[in-house]
Amino acid sequence: MESASLFVYAYNHSESEESDEDEVVVLDNKNINRKKRRRALDTNVLKINFKCLQEVKFVTSLEPIKCSQCPAILTSNETLLNNLDGTGRKWQCSYCETGNSLSGEKDSMQLADDTTYASEKTEEISKDIDKKKEIDNEDDSIINFCIDVSGSMGQSVMTSKEENKTVYVSRLDATKAAILNQLEELSKVKPNIKVGITTFGSSLDYKGNGFFSRKKIRDKLVLNDKQKLLKIGPRLSPPQAIKSSLSNLIAIVKKCHLKGMTALGPALLLCTSATAKYRGSKVILCTDGMANVGLGSLVNYTSEDDIRKAEEFYRFVSTYANEIGTSISILAISGGECRLAELGSVAANTNGQVNIVDPNDLGEEFKAILQDSIVGTHVRATVVLPKGFYIRDYMALDNKSIFHKTFDIGTATASTEFTLEYGLNTTNIETDSVKFQLIIEYKNKKGSSIIRVIEKQMKITRDRKKAEEKIDMNVWTVNAMQQGGRLHERGNVHLAASKMRAAKSYLDHRPMSSSFSKNFVAQAVGDYIDALDDECNDHSSAPLKAKRSDQRSKNLFTNMNFKSQNLKELC
Repeated sequence: MESASLFVYAYNHSESEESDEDEVVVLDNKNINRKKRRRALDTNVLKINFKCLQEVKFVTSLEPIKCSQCPAILTSNETLLNNLDGTGRKWQCSYCETGNSLSGEKDSMQLADDTTYASEKTEEISKDIDKKKEIDNEDDSIINFCIDVSGSMGQSVMTSKEENKTVYVSRLDATKAAILNQLEELSKVKPNIKVGITTFGSSLDYKGNGFFSRKKIRDKLVLNDKQKLLKIGPRLSPPQAIKSSLSNLIAIVKKCHLKGMTALGPALLLCTSATAKYRGSKVILCTDGMANVGLGSLVNYTSEDDIRKAEEFYRFVSTYANEIGTSISILAISGGECRLAELGSVAANTNGQVNIVDPNDLGEEFKAILQDSIVGTHVRATVVLPKGFYIRDYMALDNKSIFHKTFDIGTATASTEFTLEYGLNTTNIETDSVKFQLIIEYKNKKGSSIIRVIEKQMKITRDRKKAEEKIDMNVWTVNAMQQGGRLHERGNVHLAASKMRAAKSYLDHRPMSSSFSKNFVAQAVGDYIDALDDECNDHSSAPLKAKRSDQRSKNLFTNMNFKSQNLKELC
């Protein structure tokens, strides 16, 4: 758990802690700009980096000791007192101030401020978490490549110029070349991983890796039947390890050819359900067009009813993927239009990647997805704040009573990050330091339930300049982008734009360290503001999601799940 500052900033609720922010009000179908006083942005930001699940400090097979009134768990930072009657000891929760009794085995339990609680043997969990090998022989999850082979994938794209001669290949050939390169690399670094290939056009063809369970589905009734597809997927024999199936996979990819329309929705659901028995698997879908056959069809996409049906299907796919512990990534080939507003939500909600990609860059995109290891499934993160603090929600700024909250993360990868802001609901802070507690509950690839408890102690300052003196702009900027993206995703486009304007103003008035490229980041924030303004200024009668182009949707999902890696790409 990281903080944007070395200090907790205890602001004083005065007018000097407020700033003018642009607010947009819609009157008579026109945007009216006006100023509104809001609390000035500050450094009270926390960031959770789920890469921490790859590391371990202290592991125990004992049950955590929980407070009886709030989610907090006893750590070594708490003071234990003897009961007056001599029957064990007690502790007062630092977060809700409830008294709790200890007895028996728990009374002598070893405590730390960073503890992993696991039901398996300690040495097995330590071995499972602490893997830093160049060659991973233990990853036997499934990677399903889901490839669009519809007619539009035959469109030519320029790949290079050789001796005054321009070289063109089809979108499909570019996709095949990129996959072939990644298969070779996977066989070297993850020899036991299982790779399957599925293609979709007017029908879908689950090829696996060519040994067993090839399944072709042409029947339109099946392509429109969610329950039948959910039954077919888990019954398919899993692909063999890539070390023994590489040649078959290469042959399958090379033989892929164009086949009509775009049964994208059924293919996505089948590929996902085929991973149901292998927690920590990935589905990578590559397409250049809009789903127009079977479930999830996005044609004639003009009414609220059309949008509702599409949303329900793709929401179901992402919910189902999180239930089985599978991450889905969506790559839209540039030049097409595939309705990322719906399709991209599946990737965003399973912590996969969403991008619009030049066909020549597909190899790098595949590589980035494959290298981003899944570190936990069924992930839930609970943050507990001390008395006098609350978790800020921009949708309900007047609610200052929530001092703990659980966030459903789903499937988390090593690059997954989540941020939050916190505030003070009192000026009467009598201590010079406070603690924050993070509780991460998740399952590993073996299905074992694990709890990670991390406690962070921070000093308090009432001096804004001191709080901002060594500001971590990585943490601060990731949070600003995520907050804007979440508001945007919830349909609060005007509020998201207002939030991003405040963030840009904050950036413009802060000196940056040499390791942080202010200009590039400010430009990225400015570009997002422009995109939000474009959406705000679109007064057509179409529903909001129907108005979102793929580029607008890509901006939304990128910022919703913004992470440190995105900053590195900017700088």
